[in-house]
Amino acid sequence: MAVSNAVTLEDKKAQSAIAMVVALVSWGMLFAGLFLSYAVYRFQQPMWPPMGMDTISLMFPIMSTLFAALSSLLFEVSRRTYAEKNVNKSRNYFRLTFLMGLCFLVSQYQVWNNLNAIGVMVDTGVYASILHGFTWIHAAHIVCAMIGVFYLCIVTKKEFINERLITIDNIGKFWHFLGAIWFIMFVILFVV
Repeated sequence: MAVSNAVTLEDKKAQSAIAMVVALVSWGMLFAGLFLSYAVYRFQQPMWPPMGMDTISLMFPIMSTLFAALSSLLFEVSRRTYAEKNVNKSRNYFRLTFLMGLCFLVSQYQVWNNLNAIGVMVDTGVYASILHGFTWIHAAHIVCAMIGVFYLCIVTKKEFINERLITIDNIGKFWHFLGAIWFIMFVILFVV
């Protein structure tokens, strides 16, 4: 009796989904640790923001949130369009997703400029270090996800390949995860 070593598309999907869940959980733990350190520090302070620190304008954090939400929506449209085998339209939506990622990073740069302008620089205390650390780590992950989206912009210019949906789904999970993390960061760091 011969044993087949062929891996089916469903097997690849299952293996890939498990790997992505493990990756997302590990990144989730990184951000959970950052949120916990922020909470411990914040609730030890008699006033917020700490004495001598100004509050930051919400304009650029709100813009970042809008760019993150729009990019997630565009990514989902891209994924669905590709699944419908409309490769050219899908590639255009991936390009727009990438553009929204760039806009997000530009708005983050403006957040950092605003922080520096009000004297909240990375070396001016724990509060400043936490704000900068959170946003830098998140931005680094956004850059990684944008590399994935850029890859999709390149490979989706060819014909429809069913196996490519696995890659699209995994990059999408990472992209949406980062959008959700940003929303939590926005509420906790800038609103509450």
